[in-house]
Amino acid sequence: MYRRVAARHWWTPLPGVHHDRTHPYGPEARLRAVSFWAGPHAVLHGPAAAWWHGILDAAPVIAGVTVRRGTGPDPVPNGG
Repeated sequence: MYRRVAARHWWTPLPGVHHDRTHPYGPEARLRAVSFWAGPHAVLHGPAAAWWHGILDAAPVIAGVTVRRGTGPDPVPNGG
């Protein structure tokens, strides 16, 4: 994994989350990365969840994520 990051095949959009550069980094990948970063018990909420389920036409700029109390990631420097 570290070799792929070092070779620039993958990049790290959020701490602990890697994305393969051969795949587009669109709204779906961005929201999936936020969920992975937030942890195994995290869920999208608000407009992010509505877009994910096809209720909204456009993905939100800011992704809302809910995590169980006492769990979750460290804050992202500069808000991500």
